[in-house]
Amino acid sequence: MPSLALYIHIPYCLEKCPYCDFHSVATSRPAIPEKVYADCILKQLEWEVARLGLKGRPLSSIFFGGGTPSLMSPPFFEKVIGAVAKGVRKTKSRFGGRLEPFSHVELVLHRGRGELQTVTGASASP
Repeated sequence: MPSLALYIHIPYCLEKCPYCDFHSVATSRPAIPEKVYADCILKQLEWEVARLGLKGRPLSSIFFGGGTPSLMSPPFFEKVIGAVAKGVRKTKSRFGGRLEPFSHVELVLHRGRGELQTVTGASASP
């Protein structure tokens, strides 16, 4: 069974770029409803897994795009990635899939003004 890749859209930006055709909302960082948005993402994921019959399919990657994903705080990513990983590892889980063990994790964080930070790591299989 081929593995799936999960795309999670972060629709928030500090300003709307004139060339961007993606759905995004110009807002300030404090106005972003991170907890509510994370809860909505997880509810929609649960619904889509059931609707599309994806239960039991392996998940090989999670990609955050947008908008400007770097506007979200580390606890937002912890909540979403943690819930997806926890949910898909169990055989009778909320999401009903299984996460392939991560052999390599890489996060590239760009906070503007040319600053780029890469964090890499590896973890053992669950």
